[in-house]
Amino acid sequence: MKHFLILVLFLLFGYSYANVQPKVDERIELMSIVFRLAGNPEYSNDNNKKYVAEIETYFSPYKNNDLILYAKSLRKNRGISYDAVMSMAIHLEKKGKYFQLISEKEDNLDSRWQKQDREKFIILLNEFYHKTKFNDFFEQHSSDYKYVENSFSENLNVFDENWYSQFYGQTPQEDFKILIGYGNGGGNYGPKVELNNEKKIVYAILGVWKFDEVGNPIIKSDDYASTLIHEFNHSFVNPVLEKKYFNNQNLKSAGEKLLEEQKEIMKDQAYGNWFTVINESLVRASVIQYMIDHHLKPEEIEDEIKIQEFRGFIWTRNLVNLLNTYKNQRDQYKTFESFYPKIVDFFEEESKNVKATKASFENLIPTITSLEPFENNAQNVDVNTKQITINFSRKMLGNGVSLNLGALGKDHVPIGKEVKFEYFNNNQSLKLEFIDLKPDTEYEFLLTGKRFRSDEGYPLKNYTIKFKTSK
Repeated sequence: MKHFLILVLFLLFGYSYANVQPKVDERIELMSIVFRLAGNPEYSNDNNKKYVAEIETYFSPYKNNDLILYAKSLRKNRGISYDAVMSMAIHLEKKGKYFQLISEKEDNLDSRWQKQDREKFIILLNEFYHKTKFNDFFEQHSSDYKYVENSFSENLNVFDENWYSQFYGQTPQEDFKILIGYGNGGGNYGPKVELNNEKKIVYAILGVWKFDEVGNPIIKSDDYASTLIHEFNHSFVNPVLEKKYFNNQNLKSAGEKLLEEQKEIMKDQAYGNWFTVINESLVRASVIQYMIDHHLKPEEIEDEIKIQEFRGFIWTRNLVNLLNTYKNQRDQYKTFESFYPKIVDFFEEESKNVKATKASFENLIPTITSLEPFENNAQNVDVNTKQITINFSRKMLGNGVSLNLGALGKDHVPIGKEVKFEYFNNNQSLKLEFIDLKPDTEYEFLLTGKRFRSDEGYPLKNYTIKFKTSK
């Protein structure tokens, strides 16, 4: 669901992309802005600096509006955040001048929206919409929206829908729509609706997180193709569990055990229930099957498996192998659904062995064993210190470094713009040069797994280095 789904650019073919042209939708922008004003961190990314500044200028007089205060309480008391926000957005329709909930065959609105909350929220939303003249703001940015729509269309101009029907053994039961979350902070979401007497509509809501120096979005296929492939897998995977296996106690028990063992890392990704873990596991393994069928290089496929393991789905490799069995026995298993009993058996077995699987995986993850010449969080570091040595538990690839700002911001990073570094000790140690340190100053920076990987390809968990210099 979020943009950390990183794959290389696929050479897609076969299906014209014309009927799923990406669009900026007023409902998405409205909900994104409301929950940005309410302070939801996931909607508060400021990479889109020009647009964010214009949001702040236009809407700052309304930060204490009843709707914004209510949105804050919904986040605190009901957990209305992440996909729950976007679920409400696509469940709205405009009748005349006012928004109302769509009429559905089944209620697909995120369950965090309780009935009394929905009614009050929509009343306040309509008041906010008219009081702020939100449509004026939306229309004022039509050229920005058209620019990003064109950028998406140019860079994501084909999509191999045929693969889905072939792999899952059925035609799509849903229509696909792509919406652009221009101001949603960069997150990606996959909500759905099921209108009366119509097909279910599955949305891929794509965030925008890269911009050039003048504020224009930078859209690259390798940032977004994987998200589309991921989200559209959900429309084939999720219905099987929802309609046939949701009350399967063996699957539920297995999913709960997997979630319990991986609850911290799953929580960080907003995966808080057993069936989401099962569906996400299958979707991620299916994405890898897509990569295999589209002839990506073995090292690219292996890298994606490791990325998914690193994100907590430590059973991914075995699940990919299981789906490969399904793919090679299509004379016996005509559809994905017909193979699902084997999937239930798989998760039962994985849940029994998950502790051992986790221990084996964690042994492969590189860690930082020590720092020199001071320990992490030291409070009296010599102001004349010119470099830091970082020692790793495993041999590293040594093909670069990936550093992020810490919570203290860019003024507290002791590394210059031109990062000077050197791997040594068989790539198990790294020297980083410091800029001139100031006395009695806190410094902080973050090492990430983007470049810091073991020679087996496993990423380093984010590691914050923090210290304070002596007076």
